[in-house]
Formats: sequence, structure tokens, C-alpha cells
Amino acid sequence: QFYRPDMNGAVLRRIGLGVALQRAIRQREFELEYQPQIDLNNGEVVGLEALVRWRHPERGQIPPDQFIPLAEELGLMTPLGDLILEMTCMKIAEWKQQQMPLLRVAVNLSAHQFKQADLLEHVNKWMDKAGLDPCLLELELTETSIMHDPESAADILSRLSAAGVRVSVDDFGTGYSSLGSLKHLAIDYLKLDRVFIAEIQTDAQSAILIGTILSLAQALGFQVVAEGVENIE
Repeated sequence: QFYRPDMNGAVLRRIGLGVALQRAIRQREFELEYQPQIDLNNGEVVGLEALVRWRHPERGQIPPDQFIPLAEELGLMTPLGDLILEMTCMKIAEWKQQQMPLLRVAVNLSAHQFKQADLLEHVNKWMDKAGLDPCLLELELTETSIMHDPESAADILSRLSAAGVRVSVDDFGTGYSSLGSLKHLAIDYLKLDRVFIAEIQTDAQSAILIGTILSLAQALGFQVVAEGVENIE
């Protein structure tokens, strides 16, 4: 192996970014942007997905694909996720105060957060503080985080459902779901990964796969959200 001077620079930049990320969580240097969810039956916006953005005071906007993996590596996903959940709930409360139309808002939940013993307490805390109707909040979980421990996941999802919170499985089709387990979970939505949607017009197998998932979802009583729909076709 050979050493190159830029290796040291890359390590120092990563360490510096990690320190900055811890400060950013304390000082709330994050913003939320909202991606619309549209009902294909009537073209109406029926929900939103909250997407976090980091506004670094010197470097400007840092994309999620840079700071989310770093937050996972440094064990910061739980405090960061809790901050995002708080920001989302308070934003919905702000819209309500401004008498704006209220829509269901989806928030990504990390695998670390999902394993928290007091997850429901955290969710209830921010909903209560915001005076939020639980049906306005949707928690997105990856297929992998649910299937890591299906029995524990079933218990957590049941409690979230009993509290009135909607739950969706993100990136469905990219993990290894047990369909036998899936039907016993308190899930409201399946979200199809954009990799399948991008190829639905050009790849026959992707089209067949999407059709199969839609049939499965309908049979199990789930609604389906397709990610990455960017044109009329």
C-alpha cells in the first residue's frame, strides 16, 4: 500500500465534518423541504414527505448523502431524527395556526430510532407539544429495519397504529421482506423504490414487478406510493 498526501486531507475533512455535525444538531442548523404526494385519481396533493437539509454556516447546503451516513457512523441518528420529528410536528402546528390546508406529512425514521425503547414516548411528546392530530403524521421505515426483528417490529408498529400514527415501508422491493410477516404488521403504505419506477416504461420485468406488488398491496389492504414519478407518462 502507498500513502498519498490527499488521504490525510480526506480524513481531516471527515473528522471536521463530524464535529460540525454534532454542533449542527445542538444549534439546529437544519431545514425541511417538502416533496408532494399526488393522488393519481384526481391529481390532488394528498400528502408531503419531509426532507432534511443541512445549512452549514461556511459550506452552505450539504446534501443528505454526505451527512446521513456520517450521522449513522457517529451514532447521531437518534438525536438528529428526534430533531427532525420535532421540526416536522412544529411546522404542521404552524400551518394550522396560519389556517393553511393540513396534509399528512411523512418523516423518515432511522433504524436506530426504531430500536429505541421509548420511541412512542418521543413521538407522543412532540405531537402533544404541537397539538397535532396523529393522522397528520406518517413515519417511514425501511424494509430492512422492520425485517431485522419482525416480532419486535410488529409490537412497535401496533403501538404506533393504536396511537393513530400512519406507517409506511420505504424502498419496498429492495430488501428481503417475508410476505408472511408483512401481512401481520400494522402498515398503511408501501413505497415503491424509484429504481423500479424509472424503468417501468422501458423494462418489461420492472413493469411486471410493479404490477405484482400493486396486486399484493391491494390484497393486503395497503396503499401504494411510487417514488420518482417525474413525468405524465
